[in-house]
Amino acid sequence: VKMIYDLCKVALCLSFLLCVRVDGFVLQGGCLPAYKRFGFGRTVRCQPSRPHRLSSCKMSAELPQLFRSDNQEIGNLEQALENCGLWSSTPQQTTMYLDSPETFHLIKGRVAIIPVTINGVPTGEAVEFEEGDFGIVPAGSYRWDIQKPCTKRTNCREGLQMTAKGWGEEPPLSYMRGSGTLSTKGRTSEDDLKYLKELIAEKGNIPRRAYEEAIQSKLDRDPYCANLAFMVTEQGIIVQDRVKGTNLEVLTEEGWEAYDPSKKY
Repeated sequence: VKMIYDLCKVALCLSFLLCVRVDGFVLQGGCLPAYKRFGFGRTVRCQPSRPHRLSSCKMSAELPQLFRSDNQEIGNLEQALENCGLWSSTPQQTTMYLDSPETFHLIKGRVAIIPVTINGVPTGEAVEFEEGDFGIVPAGSYRWDIQKPCTKRTNCREGLQMTAKGWGEEPPLSYMRGSGTLSTKGRTSEDDLKYLKELIAEKGNIPRRAYEEAIQSKLDRDPYCANLAFMVTEQGIIVQDRVKGTNLEVLTEEGWEAYDPSKKY
């Protein structure tokens, strides 16, 4: 009788333990085949009480903010970047991992910014920035798809990471000028010709008497015309691809003309 009494106490204790959570584990019962005929002899197995870890899922990240030149916030952004430096990069794809948001002004070039995971998987749509645009990139992981050589003014303090990712810091003289020079890397004669046309449209056409002076004092010294060569003729200035030696267009007192191989310049 005493033995039966002791066995009952053991059974009660085991029943209690089967429902108890012990140090992060739930005790579950299971039958031992060797003791089936007795109706007891249940053993205890330990399994973690925490649920199985969920598989990682693709979450939608916060997109960069784009501010065009006509946005009302431009004044505040310019003030925030007043004492910030310039950084330039050639066309490439690079991923930046930042702990705090980055505010920037794209002075030159074109870039698309895409939120990605730490493994480089896109988690949102690309936001495209053109020359003159302002942007705010949230903290996190973002891929910069630099489509044209670019220069940006930025409040990013991750100088070491930016250098390692292919960005180059502009010298102080560029800060004063407000435009980059390192961004001339990777430019083509088409890029330089576009820049020259914008410069002429802003400053006005060059009179015939000033052709030589304009070339010597300005055009040959401008880093954004480094891929161009200039030939003065009676009909105007023939603009050439400096590397290929091909004639691109002709600049006259009245404006631009297409180069005509059959015409005597």
